[in-house]
Amino acid sequence: MKKLAITISAILASGAAYAGNEATTELQFAYGDDVQITQNTSHANPALGNDAFVYMTNTYKNDTVILQTGNENTATVDATHASRSQFDITQTGNENTATIETEGALNRYNDLDIVQTGNGNTSTVSVDDGDYNDADVDVSGDGNTTVAQFNGGGADNNHIKTKIVNGNNNSVTSVVNNGHANDAHVLVRNSNDNTVNTTQNGDHSDAYVSVRSGSDLNEIDVTQNDSNYASVSVYWGSDGNDIDISQHNSNDAYVNVGLYSDLNEISIDQTSNGSDALVNLAYSSNNAISVWQNANDSATVSGYASNNNTVNIVQN
Repeated sequence: MKKLAITISAILASGAAYAGNEATTELQFAYGDDVQITQNTSHANPALGNDAFVYMTNTYKNDTVILQTGNENTATVDATHASRSQFDITQTGNENTATIETEGALNRYNDLDIVQTGNGNTSTVSVDDGDYNDADVDVSGDGNTTVAQFNGGGADNNHIKTKIVNGNNNSVTSVVNNGHANDAHVLVRNSNDNTVNTTQNGDHSDAYVSVRSGSDLNEIDVTQNDSNYASVSVYWGSDGNDIDISQHNSNDAYVNVGLYSDLNEISIDQTSNGSDALVNLAYSSNNAISVWQNANDSATVSGYASNNNTVNIVQN
């Protein structure tokens, strides 16, 4: 098996300040390659940052790792017809941009990971027409923007997991356009004033959002179409969150608020018919629950040791 190891470091030997560095790798019809790009701004001009680009076409079982420290760096991985490959980007610093894009009908069984620590960073994971791909995005810091999306009728059985930990004012967007049986997971922990948007336009997809550990004033929006499932959980003293679930045509929505999480607003709108809504409160008070449904639907709200909550259910 051919194995190519590429390591590029942007640490310059001189103590003088230089402009940002650029590293580019292009692979075609490659098997079992190992690409690692390491860029630091110890001597490069920190105001300019570094750029790393990896382009792959018709590749199999390749491993790509990009490591960047400092500010205003850019890392991009673009793979076409890649299968059983792993793409990792790790950035530490502020105002960095990380992008992983895979496309093509042969784009299958890939692992796409982005880790960012710092403020004002942007991360994007995009999968077009691929199956059984696994995307994980971990973000720590304030004012970061994350977008993960699966596009195309051939984008089936893919998985997105996004974590926001110890950060405020972040934005997380998870999108499935067409596709079948995709799932999106978002975890918000010890973080406030974040915005989470999950949109699934395909069918038989699942959306899971978990807000915990004293995460307050977050806005959670889930929009789904055709036989999907949404689950939102708020735990451990997470207060003042706004949860909106909008579903069309035979979907299930489940919201669980517990363990002293108070003052949350929960709204579930289910149009068409054949949908179920379930809201469960435990040791949580002063929450507002609203459920709107059309025909042949079911709504259940239950509470335990929860006080001063309001419930409004409308069924047409």
